[in-house]
Amino acid sequence: MKSILSSFVLILISFATQALQLPNDFAATYNMEKYGSTVAKMVLKLDKKNEHITYQSNTIPQGLAAILTDDRISEKSNIIWSEKDKLVRLSSYQYTRKNKAKKNQQIYLDWKDDDNAIAKMHYAGQNSEVATENLVWDRLSVQLALASDLKTNENNKTFKYTVLDKGQLNQYQFEYQSHETLSIGNQQYKAVKVKRPHGNRHTYFWLAKELDFLPVKIEQYKKGELHMSMQLGSIQFK
Repeated sequence: MKSILSSFVLILISFATQALQLPNDFAATYNMEKYGSTVAKMVLKLDKKNEHITYQSNTIPQGLAAILTDDRISEKSNIIWSEKDKLVRLSSYQYTRKNKAKKNQQIYLDWKDDDNAIAKMHYAGQNSEVATENLVWDRLSVQLALASDLKTNENNKTFKYTVLDKGQLNQYQFEYQSHETLSIGNQQYKAVKVKRPHGNRHTYFWLAKELDFLPVKIEQYKKGELHMSMQLGSIQFK
C-alpha cells in the first residue's frame, strides 16, 4: 500500500500557455480507488490574491489504507500572474511526503527577465540549478496550464509542457482522445479525454468543460491493466 499515495499524485502531473485563463477560486475533493475500494482522498484548492496564485493539494489515506499507513502528501505551487500584462511566472513549488522524506522536493525560480529564469531545486538530498527559457511548470500547476489551453482550443490534438521535477527539466505530452459525456454522482459532464503515455504506464484524464476543464476522472494503467482510478467527489467555486 505504500506506493498508493505517491502514484496518485504522479497521475496528476503534466500539462504551455502565456495568457493563463484561470477558473474561479475553488475547493474540490477527489476519491481514489484501488481494487474496488477507496484508499485515499485529495483536497485540491485554488486561491488568487491580487497577482499571487496559490494552488495546493493534500492527500490522506482513507478506509483500510488509513489503518495500514498514516502517510500524507502535500503539494503547493506559487505563481505570479498579471492579467493586465499577460505575464505568468512559476515562483516556487514544494512537495512533502510524511513517511518518505527522500521524495520531498523544493523548487524556487529566480527570474532574470520575462523569459529567462534560474530554477534552484532540492531533491533526494541534492541541490541543482537549471536555466529555463519561457514558461515552465511544476507537476501540480501544469493542471492549470492544460485547463487554460483547453479553454482556448479544446480540439487540439497534442499538448506539450516543460515541467520542473526531481531536479531537472522534463517534457510531457498529452494526446487528445475524444469528447465524452460522463455521469458522476447526480451530475453529467461534457469532458475532453486526453492520454498521457509515460514508460510502461499510461494515464487517461477526463476534463470537464462545465468546470473550466478541471479533471473529473482519471485512470492510470500499468502494463495494460487498470492500476488505479480517481473521481471527483465534490467541488465548490467561490
